[in-house]
Amino acid sequence: MGRLRVHLPGNREALIVEGFLAGFSLSPKPLKGVEVFVVERNISTQQPIKDVLQAFSSQAGLNSWLGESSEFFCHVGIKFTVKIAGEDSNAVFTTVDIPRKIAFMVEALGEFEFNLSQTGDYVNLTIKVRRALAPGTETAWTEDAKRIVSALEKVLTHG
Repeated sequence: MGRLRVHLPGNREALIVEGFLAGFSLSPKPLKGVEVFVVERNISTQQPIKDVLQAFSSQAGLNSWLGESSEFFCHVGIKFTVKIAGEDSNAVFTTVDIPRKIAFMVEALGEFEFNLSQTGDYVNLTIKVRRALAPGTETAWTEDAKRIVSALEKVLTHG
């Protein structure tokens, strides 16, 4: 298959490579009055890497720490929903590079990025949760993000 450049609304372009949406060329101006906040945590566990991956690439895995999710197939562009604070929130996988990296966006929470490496019997995981927020709203979001990451850490370290 070849390459195809597609023009999207808002002066955006997408490059289709081998049938998949490979990237965007976005040129919006930065939003005024918002800042990107990040919660980051490093976790080391002796669980097998396949079990660690299942925690954020399967419905049962997400249900164990993030919230009740709809069925999905872990693939770039696949959409699913996850129940956050009792309401369904749309989500989409943005990066799937198993076993190194998985990322998805959850409308109510922001972007979740998981980077994995293996050293001997240990799986090392770096989790980043990011969201652009207006001033004054970051405290509540940061507390929620830290609580969610702690729930994942508990699943990964205590089974």
